[in-house]
Amino acid sequence: MVDLSDRLIEALPDLTLEVRRDGLIVSNLGGQEIGLPTQPGSLCGKTLSDLWPADIATALNKLARRAIKGRTQSDGSFCHESRRIEVRVRPLGVDRVLMVMRSGVIDDRAGRDASLATLLGGTNVGDCALFARRLCDAIANAKLRETQVALVVAHFADLSGIVKVFGPQLGQMLVVCALERVGNLTRPSARGRARPFRAAQLETDQMAVLIRETRGHEVAAKAAEEIRRILAKPIELDGRHHRLNPMVGMAFYPADGLEPEILLDRARANALTARRIGGRGVAVPASSSVDLESMSSGDLEREFHWALEREQFSLEYTPVVELNGRRASSLAASIQWTHSMCGPVPQEHLAPLLEALNLRPKLEGWILRQGLKDLARVNERGNTQMNLAVSLTRQFMDSATAVEQIVTAAATAGITLSRIDIRIDARTLAGGNRVSTRLRELRRLGVRIFLENFGQDDMSLAQLGSLPIDGVSVGAELIGRLEADISARAACASALAIARSFGFKSIAAGVSKQSELEQLYGYGCEQATGPLFGTPKPADTFYRQLI
Repeated sequence: MVDLSDRLIEALPDLTLEVRRDGLIVSNLGGQEIGLPTQPGSLCGKTLSDLWPADIATALNKLARRAIKGRTQSDGSFCHESRRIEVRVRPLGVDRVLMVMRSGVIDDRAGRDASLATLLGGTNVGDCALFARRLCDAIANAKLRETQVALVVAHFADLSGIVKVFGPQLGQMLVVCALERVGNLTRPSARGRARPFRAAQLETDQMAVLIRETRGHEVAAKAAEEIRRILAKPIELDGRHHRLNPMVGMAFYPADGLEPEILLDRARANALTARRIGGRGVAVPASSSVDLESMSSGDLEREFHWALEREQFSLEYTPVVELNGRRASSLAASIQWTHSMCGPVPQEHLAPLLEALNLRPKLEGWILRQGLKDLARVNERGNTQMNLAVSLTRQFMDSATAVEQIVTAAATAGITLSRIDIRIDARTLAGGNRVSTRLRELRRLGVRIFLENFGQDDMSLAQLGSLPIDGVSVGAELIGRLEADISARAACASALAIARSFGFKSIAAGVSKQSELEQLYGYGCEQATGPLFGTPKPADTFYRQLI
């Protein structure tokens, strides 16, 4: 039987050699990405010159002797078969060293020139995959060398205006010119050699620049300012001069994050902060906080779509409890947004933001799909009687695809439509005949419709009888006044009596006290939800508590 530790050793991407002063290899481990045998001990007895050309072997021997002589770590790198190999050498006594090698990215300078030629033709706008690989490689090497990496994101504040006037082709050409400008910049590396900046286009109006082996925040900040300065110069195309007005943000490894995506999120957020601050767009220091409330509507919309693509949104649920028997019959879904820089966004900020930007309908489609997937997982654990309660707005129901989205989401999750409870308010029902027609169609298919905030909105009995609804929900504002306000008690009792006379199911929202629950039960309320039954939780956690 092969020991698990042997498998791990064979899978090591780094080539680790124990080498004598004269270049003889005493032991070896790993080497999967270097292209050498991975079996431990397979290189014993060979010399460095047996594995690599004479010039490389000589350079490695020099590194080994330098480490032994100075009793200190020695670093270097070399290129072999179009691949850069990073080397770290540490002394092991007076006559041997530990030599760790890690494969870098393929040297693609010729390919980069060809790619730029393609870019100038307007058929491509950058190689994010290659840039991502370079970023991951830079972080891996920084871990090995215990150095820092800086990531710079430039946001072109004026590019969207240029595209509106002159068209997307000119905008693409301007980005290509910006990439070329940054690609022509060089900086001294930690070993004194000049290195080009690596850049790629992230989005239509954003580009990222990688600064490897930076020698501190101050040095990286100067490099970022140089990048901003060179991008701020006007670009001449077709006889016109265009300014991109770049705003620059930075993030550092390891201070601002240990993963590439975290660094990218933070550098990008800092670039947006620089845009909000305005001025000359000087790079924002790392770890600066982002205040969503102070962003422009364009930046907020960008943040929303970015978060949706990267699943920064999640759903939490509160139980809807049957008062007769105290059994949870539904899961009421609520959306949570954990921003990569700001952390959790409070509900009181999120709802007005989505309303103002008209983004709620798109998010509601995602809530339906994700909520039904979560409900399917609850089913797999044995509870097949639970429903999903989701609030939908008039904007969503006004869409021509509203019914199709609901039916498709249920079919994909394997949930019957009778297990969906849709909550709407009076404004949704006032959306016209189209909304009423869609609600009637959903009821015909088995979906249950509940009217929210019943008792707070003006509505005649004649209207109530003609509505396509199955139940009503008494709003949390009215429930919260039950103990102190006699008029609230009268309104609540009347609302529940009216619901009962029409044969509607009744739900009380926002119940936080046992005394409120007892009053509602006395008024004939059938279901309740709110803080009294626990804080919102993920579906799995909630179900574990049920059993």
